[in-house]
Amino acid sequence: MRLLLGRSIMLCGLVLLAGAATTDLYEVLGVPRDATTAEIKKAYRSMAAEIHPDKLPPDTSDAARERATAAFVELALAHEVLTDPVRRQTYDDTGMSEEGDEAREARERREAERGPPKITETPLGVDARFRRGAFRFRYSGSGVRPVEATRVPVVVTLAELLTGVNRTLTLARRQKCETCAGTGAAESESRETCGLCEGTGAAAHVSAGLNWRNSRRFFRQAVTTRCGACGGTGYNRGAACGACDGAGYVDVRREVRVEIPPGAPDGHEITFKGLGDEHPQRATGDLILVVTVAQHPVFSRSEAAPENLYCNASVGLLDALLGFDRKLTGLSGERLLVEHRRVAFSSFTLSLRDEGLPVFGNATQRGQVTVFIRVDFPKTLTALQADVLRRVGLRDEELRFIFLLQALYAYQYAQTVAPDSDEVVFAKRCVVGAEAACVPDPLYATWWRSTVGVS
Repeated sequence: MRLLLGRSIMLCGLVLLAGAATTDLYEVLGVPRDATTAEIKKAYRSMAAEIHPDKLPPDTSDAARERATAAFVELALAHEVLTDPVRRQTYDDTGMSEEGDEAREARERREAERGPPKITETPLGVDARFRRGAFRFRYSGSGVRPVEATRVPVVVTLAELLTGVNRTLTLARRQKCETCAGTGAAESESRETCGLCEGTGAAAHVSAGLNWRNSRRFFRQAVTTRCGACGGTGYNRGAACGACDGAGYVDVRREVRVEIPPGAPDGHEITFKGLGDEHPQRATGDLILVVTVAQHPVFSRSEAAPENLYCNASVGLLDALLGFDRKLTGLSGERLLVEHRRVAFSSFTLSLRDEGLPVFGNATQRGQVTVFIRVDFPKTLTALQADVLRRVGLRDEELRFIFLLQALYAYQYAQTVAPDSDEVVFAKRCVVGAEAACVPDPLYATWWRSTVGVS
């Protein structure tokens, strides 16, 4: 019974709102417009106890029951709207529903006090009202947004971020036409303020009504668009200005000096207030320069710590076993020494402190460069190469030990990065019978050099 009653109340509410005639919610409750919330609730309880459909006798006709239900829906709607401060204010502002001679006269008096009418009602079709609720639209200059900021990318290199960037940019912007002062009208034409948008150049379309899924839920939304009467200029004009072709603005180019600090992260924004596009009736927008770091062929940047850099270096098998010295070219052309004196395996890392970028906001400190070492293993060993290795004193157990270390590291490396095919081959070869070759200390390059006779 209550479910059916709820549905009938919702449908009746939609019918009432969709009708041509509207209702003054204050008159429904019999309270003045300045009534307090307590007075509104008291009036609702008193009237609801009298006209509630459940209090009708069983022999009430269907027509009388429908009228009682409609009256109760109207009463409940008035109570829900007027006891909610936000809904009540919206109702008072938009005049969602008023009817009767006295109500219309009161509305006309309020509109006369406010000046020229700003509200135009756009009736929707019955289907639209049933699907989306009952709407009324306000057409006014309220809610005008400022000119949207102009965003311009500034491409810099990692090398430039070592010391920072000082650059002069030539950028395009829209500037208010000086000939017509932004009106878009010829000098001989009068520049009267648009009566529809009151000179703002924009109109806020405000919709208010009840959600069709829940007849007790009131809502309001607004969409700002360009005024159709004046084309967004805020003035009524005839002939167009010859300098700007009636647009009210002209495209110009201007120079902007920008200073990008050392170590600035990718996406860093530098804002210039009031240097964006101009608009005749709005505040000038901002200019936002967005730092965009170009990709470097050798070094990549850490996202978590932008002052840290990464790069890769390849060494041969002999260097991986005996140790190696490598020199890398830094961002500014300096030579970076990469030195290692122990056995190295693929994805082994070396850190070069204070060789990275300056710390953003503290240029006296610098990050580090992390070098990932890749070992280029030979695909095969010739008989001569194997014989030479045995001649210098390498036993089969020691060779298997080297292969076992490579296999273990290849397994760890495979947890994050798929190993190369060469590493997989070595991993399959070395695990058999190699447990006995394990020794507590790694093979150091000094031992290899003393054995081979290299100084």
